[in-house]
Amino acid sequence: SSEKRFSAHTITSYSNDLNQFTLFLLEEYQIQSDSSEVNFQIIRSWIASLLEKGIAPRSVNRKISTLKSYFKFLIREGVINKSPMLKVVSPRSNKRLPLFIEEDQIESLLNEVKFDNGFIGERDKLIIELFYVTGIRLSELVSMKVLDVNFSDLSIRVLGKRNKQRIIPISLDLANSIKIFCQNC
Repeated sequence: SSEKRFSAHTITSYSNDLNQFTLFLLEEYQIQSDSSEVNFQIIRSWIASLLEKGIAPRSVNRKISTLKSYFKFLIREGVINKSPMLKVVSPRSNKRLPLFIEEDQIESLLNEVKFDNGFIGERDKLIIELFYVTGIRLSELVSMKVLDVNFSDLSIRVLGKRNKQRIIPISLDLANSIKIFCQNC
């Protein structure tokens, strides 16, 4: 969390992956805490067992990434000399095609759907506009503040993955919608 600035969800996932691997080592090979006993065949066996259990290749790839990071850490700390992950090949996973909404569908949603006249309706409409016009992620929207909107430059500063800042251009219409919403709050 402090070195790579991963999110809390990533840290939890990595922790769970390491716990699952440790349990596998104990149950299948009676290895308790000596990481130097772990070799390529053991890791391959674990990967095969995960795939046999029906774990998706994408999830298995994340677990492999966890182990790669873990063994790099052990090398850096001088616990082991060589990573058993060097020969590990990740299973292929199907790439998901992104889902998108046609422009006329969004226009229809924003113009024809009746949003409540109160705060919640205005907020919901502005959220949809922000997503559509800027393409920002949900986490970026949630952490966004009014001070992040630059009305003179027509841009929004968002804090993205791994705490990286991005500047996103916005339209004059969206800037006006944000101003009106903020004035009504």
